[in-house]
Amino acid sequence: MLEELKKLDKNLEILFIGSGEEIEQKVLKGAGIKYESIPAGKFRRYNRGFIKASLDIKTNWQNLTDFFRANRGVVKTRKIIKKFKPDIIFIKGGYVGLPVGIAARSLKIPFINHESDIVPGITNRYLSHWAIKTAVGFPTEFYKNMNKNKLVFVGNPLRSSAISGNKLKGLEFFNLNKNKPIIFIFGGSRGAQAINYLVFENLKLVLKKYQLIHITGESDIKRAQSLHDHLDTNLKTSYHPFSFLADKIGLAYATCDITVARAGANTIAEIAAWSKPAIIIPLHTSANDHQNVNGQILARSGAARVISQSRLTSLRLISEIDKLWASKRNREYLSKMIAKFEKKDASYNLAKLIYEIGKPIK
Repeated sequence: MLEELKKLDKNLEILFIGSGEEIEQKVLKGAGIKYESIPAGKFRRYNRGFIKASLDIKTNWQNLTDFFRANRGVVKTRKIIKKFKPDIIFIKGGYVGLPVGIAARSLKIPFINHESDIVPGITNRYLSHWAIKTAVGFPTEFYKNMNKNKLVFVGNPLRSSAISGNKLKGLEFFNLNKNKPIIFIFGGSRGAQAINYLVFENLKLVLKKYQLIHITGESDIKRAQSLHDHLDTNLKTSYHPFSFLADKIGLAYATCDITVARAGANTIAEIAAWSKPAIIIPLHTSANDHQNVNGQILARSGAARVISQSRLTSLRLISEIDKLWASKRNREYLSKMIAKFEKKDASYNLAKLIYEIGKPIK
């Protein structure tokens, strides 16, 4: 999205306010973007119900501590805004966005926020009352409790590397056999342990029929590599575990026949962009239960096979893959229906919205 903003006006001055994490600084330094960090606090819920949450002393203490961190973040953000003097502020949501939005409101600086999921997070629910516009990742009819006059459907901006690549290059990069079906299994950029364990439990059984491209995340990559090393020679070439694929993830999408993934908004947007038949396993502990809601929308739309993690076993996952692979008609139908969730040029749409609202203020 930053690239698209610069295309609209090469003279734009852009400042990024973040949490101070090292990865943020590395990415933005390479992009030539000014960077400031602020203290900010998370509100931890874990989707456990009121009673369990009330009895969790450690989490409640962390929430209280982070409340004061967020207040300090508002004070620092006000200083940053006064110095930088922006015409418009864009807030993606998340815990860093809250103090930024409060500071912007107090200084009467207009801002736009963006909500990726169908169920808005706490920050975006709060800030949407003050925002000039709230950009959303799904069609506006899915957002039941938000001001429809402020909503703009722009889609979810995706990395160019996630939506570029071709099958021939993918087959070569992953050293895959084009005559054996390919399954791409992942749980987001950090992997998903619950899904990983389902794969590990009957790995040999899966590999007799399929080739796997498997993003495990850092926590499980050593186990995945160990399992790979102990496979029979004829199965080793069918299993390809990675902790993270970075700029090669588009090749995995381009190459695979079926995806198995979580129900995060960006994941759904990537699958939709590639029109891939998918088995979706929502993360049941996601904030505001947003992944389950995302999954329900896909299921009702006939856009994916959605399975509750609590009902899933290793053998059932294999069975679901088998059933989907056995029916070309069903795969084609899922591909057609999930493609309807793609919003082309999401990065450009969002950049244009920010630019056009900010420009008249100059």
